[in-house]
Amino acid sequence: MATTIALTATPAQSAPPDYYTVIYYYYSDSSHTTEVGIGYRFRCPDGNYKYLTGESTAYFTSITVPYCF
Repeated sequence: MATTIALTATPAQSAPPDYYTVIYYYYSDSSHTTEVGIGYRFRCPDGNYKYLTGESTAYFTSITVPYCF
């Protein structure tokens, strides 16, 4: 009796980029209809920075882009 074993490789999780920007969109409430601020968190070759226009709240969405502005 022969036994066959199938091996499957799982692709490695890609590491986060060395430099990136996270953009936060802040809203007045949980409905996310009224934007009240935009925040940026930069991880750049020359340092890490944060910038906010408007106000920050507990209600936000964010996106990470793999480069520094």
